[in-house]
Amino acid sequence: MKNEYYEGTDILNEIEELTNEVFDANELASFMQDLRNYVTHKGYPSVSKEMSFSEGIISNDIWFDSDQLRKFNSWKSLSLKYIMKIGNRVRLIDLVIEYSKMIDAYYKDLTKILVRYHDKELEELRVLKRQYGLRIDIISRM
Repeated sequence: MKNEYYEGTDILNEIEELTNEVFDANELASFMQDLRNYVTHKGYPSVSKEMSFSEGIISNDIWFDSDQLRKFNSWKSLSLKYIMKIGNRVRLIDLVIEYSKMIDAYYKDLTKILVRYHDKELEELRVLKRQYGLRIDIISRM
């Protein structure tokens, strides 16, 4: 979409700079992309399940075996660095939480860029919303 709607604009460079800043040198982002390729071409890695009980809370965790992941020959260097950092196994929920935080931050920054770029159009939409008494809150200021 960015190339289709923003080709030839200053904002395209800004979007690409943000994307490169967040993803290009990020070990976790590289690992997640390569993990998708791993699952697509090799299958799911072996997992172990662990149930624990502490302070009245039952935890049910799923772990990936890092040693099995290391045997795959198609990891990018950044992905392999991430795998080497995680130890013998990685808890799936920790991976999901860490990646989700990174993606959420990226989209918040991207939204700020887009809102700033489309401020005039968004203001026109706010005026129309007030003019016609629309109650749908699809427009908000960042």
